[in-house]
Amino acid sequence: MGTLRDLIEKASGFAEAMFDPDDMLTPHIIAEDADGGITVVALAVPGSDIDRYREMMQLRLLAEGKRRWCFFSEAWMAEYLKGGPATVEPVDHPERVEVVTFDAFDVPGNRRVAATRQIHRDGDNSRLLPLVMRPEPARYRPSIGVVV
Repeated sequence: MGTLRDLIEKASGFAEAMFDPDDMLTPHIIAEDADGGITVVALAVPGSDIDRYREMMQLRLLAEGKRRWCFFSEAWMAEYLKGGPATVEPVDHPERVEVVTFDAFDVPGNRRVAATRQIHRDGDNSRLLPLVMRPEPARYRPSIGVVV
């Protein structure tokens, strides 16, 4: 079993393989059990229901003995002054960026690690930019995006 960064990089590879510039990336969870076995689950639920479903999936993953998992999905991201209020939601922020966000959790170590890959839109050359590890997990709300 590798590090949380290894799991995020694995999830990033899945996101790269699934990326379609003409379609939204379905939210997924990639989970790892104690012997290194991998389970990938697509969370094909609408809008705000994803939060509730994601919480239920985490309970299920714990019950199944998964040791760590990584949630990933497309989102809007905007940065605000540290400690300051988010005056507008990321989806409405004039300087928002479109990203794939990764949020990984390790049960035994009680650790979370987060990362993003910006989506570069350029006609037929649209692609995911390199993975950027984040110093702390972003607050994620799928219906509106990521607040960092």
